Amino acid sequence: MLQRKIVSLLLLSVLIAASCSTVQPDDASEQVDADEFVAALHATIGYDFDPLPDPASALEQSDVAVAGRVVDVVVGLESWRDVSAVSCEEQKRQVLAESPDEPFECFNPEGEPELDDRYFAITVEVDDSFDGEAAPGDRVIFYVQAPLVGDIDELLKSAPRGPVVVLAADEKQPPIADGSHVEQISKSEDNRFLVPFPDGLWFTGSDGAIGPWWTAEDLSLQWGFELETVDDIAEILRNDS
Repeated sequence: MLQRKIVSLLLLSVLIAASCSTVQPDDASEQVDADEFVAALHATIGYDFDPLPDPASALEQSDVAVAGRVVDVVVGLESWRDVSAVSCEEQKRQVLAESPDEPFECFNPEGEPELDDRYFAITVEVDDSFDGEAAPGDRVIFYVQAPLVGDIDELLKSAPRGPVVVLAADEKQPPIADGSHVEQISKSEDNRFLVPFPDGLWFTGSDGAIGPWWTAEDLSLQWGFELETVDDIAEILRNDS
């Protein structure tokens, strides 16, 4: 079950400012380490989850399991919630009636749609497939929940390029709240909505494999193998596929 962490705009601004030192390459074959991108995801998105217990179970639970290279990261989907227009005067009246000592700030009096959810679309060029129908050379889109606050374009400047392992479930469609409408900016050709498990997304960082919600050390302890790099994780999965 997803739980969003409350994060201050100041904290995310610091993370994004640090990430801007990473410049995206023009050539998708060049590598950009995932450290800054992963740090921002970890700080703003939280998950409660049961870890994948071992490599065999991880593959059994996955609809797609691949190793490859991240070649593109964009905002892939946004959902927006319609809200009623409430004038500043009416908002103030309601606030003062309930909490007369609370400071008042008028919010969205015109009733503009509000951003409800956002996903990155991460395109992976497959080198090796351990489960599912993907084949070497295919490009597969995976969806990863993205922050709702801060400058998303600046954050994308730190998006990784390079080796990755992904274990994902096909959610069929985005888990959009009732009353929200979707803007699907990037859509997979087969209409799947592939979402990596929280402990099934492994980018390449400056010190080896790095995940937004699970460390390589955590995975090593859980699976009983010494796993330091994306290649290590891929090799274990390859042996069980």
